[in-house]
Amino acid sequence: MEYHFIWRNTPGDFFRFRFSNMYHHWTAVVNVVFTAAFAALIYARWSDTNGLGHALMLIGLLIFPVFQPVAVYIASWLEARKIPYDTELTFSGKGMGIQVRDHRQFIRWQDFHGARLRRGYLMVIPDGSHAYLLPDRVLSGRKQELYEYIHKNAGKWEGDEP
Repeated sequence: MEYHFIWRNTPGDFFRFRFSNMYHHWTAVVNVVFTAAFAALIYARWSDTNGLGHALMLIGLLIFPVFQPVAVYIASWLEARKIPYDTELTFSGKGMGIQVRDHRQFIRWQDFHGARLRRGYLMVIPDGSHAYLLPDRVLSGRKQELYEYIHKNAGKWEGDEP
């Protein structure tokens, strides 16, 4: 069986990846606690402060629910601009082929690291330093099927490159 995908990640794809990563870790707890603490501070001390105090409290309250997502989207937009070409991935019985413009690479299943399922995308991790985000819009409902195919073959010896 062979799978073949051609796509280009959008800023929204990178934003979803970064944001879901951020909220899968303990940093989500810090964000929520910090925001709740500022809301409590504003409730308790709003009348005790002047204009500068009001401004600082409002900025503190808006750091995680407003400023952080805007900063993450800007970083995602910049990252998407760095890859102006389509990415082409091919999964076959021997491994995974990668092509981005003139760059071609083949990773055999024995050297393959795996994949991770996330809401909205499949993250393919062929080696220890690269990952490819395959959004649901590209996978056409075959996300689970491809994920199982990768895990069935990852680490398997199939001989030489094609």
